[in-house]
Amino acid sequence: MYSQKILTHFPTPAFLEMTAVGLDVTDEAIYFVELHRNKNTFTLGAFGERALPSGMVEGGRINDVEGLTKILRELKNEYGLEYIRASLPEEKTFLFRTEIPYTEDSKQIKSSLEFKLEENVPIPPAETIFEFDVINSPYERVDHLNVSVSAVPEKVISKYANVLRSVGLTPLSFEVETWAIAKSVVRKGDQGTIMIVDVGAVKTVICIVSMGVVRFSSTLSIEVGRDVSLIGRDSTGLLSLVSEIQRIHTYWNTHNDKGKEVNQKINNVVLSGTTALNLKLDQHLSRKLLAPVEFANVWCNMCSFEEYIPPVDFSKSLDYAVAIGLVLSQYHDF
Repeated sequence: MYSQKILTHFPTPAFLEMTAVGLDVTDEAIYFVELHRNKNTFTLGAFGERALPSGMVEGGRINDVEGLTKILRELKNEYGLEYIRASLPEEKTFLFRTEIPYTEDSKQIKSSLEFKLEENVPIPPAETIFEFDVINSPYERVDHLNVSVSAVPEKVISKYANVLRSVGLTPLSFEVETWAIAKSVVRKGDQGTIMIVDVGAVKTVICIVSMGVVRFSSTLSIEVGRDVSLIGRDSTGLLSLVSEIQRIHTYWNTHNDKGKEVNQKINNVVLSGTTALNLKLDQHLSRKLLAPVEFANVWCNMCSFEEYIPPVDFSKSLDYAVAIGLVLSQYHDF
């Protein structure tokens, strides 16, 4: 599978291609994870989180640069952070699927996709940075490649990069959060179609991964509350969330011939985020979707529990899916 990940403004120098910390900045908190690789397995290094005041980051937009800078500086000094692989918010991303002439040259793929940006993304190509994955579909034409593309405005990346650099953190790469989460919760080599639902208190990110590639993504701005014990498990927010997830699930499964390609129906639904666990969202969705629903094993591509068990409670591990995926993304075999 060919792929191109979003980099900072310049290619990463060879001497900087080293293990870095995955840093996930959400509307609610910052999560970071360091992994140490030993051949085909990983162990957990430094990790942690820091809650963010409401409104500091909203819809992926940094509203309080000074406040976020202060928190990042504290994390850097406390944990000795230096090199970072950071997430980008799904809300700021344009995802589309397209066909280009067949080639095995990644540079030619990128060049062909640059011509596709103008017709698929409502911002000038010169102001856009994108990443892509080739979909190895049995239904694709032999003279073409079917490609999934995520494009992000350069100014969004620049703002995040400038904040990180201002506190002495070096961003080596950026990756859209949906692509990163797929790296951690979809077992390597799984070619099935999986809906991933990452639930937070104020928003939920959904993506559908098929044949190892993110094919659909969306953010639901539905607030279910920061304290589940106060809102109960039958709140208006929860009911709205379940309804929207059901709608997306049904739409995907009933539109199997879109784009001259047969979409595989969703095999199962994977949940991440501590909020999803607190809400017992698996029980709600199982009844509505009549399909397998399970909580994510965010370590499935990192290690075997027979050899190593990360020292993180299962409930908390569900918040680290994106950060783990960011680290895994630096390795060519992921």
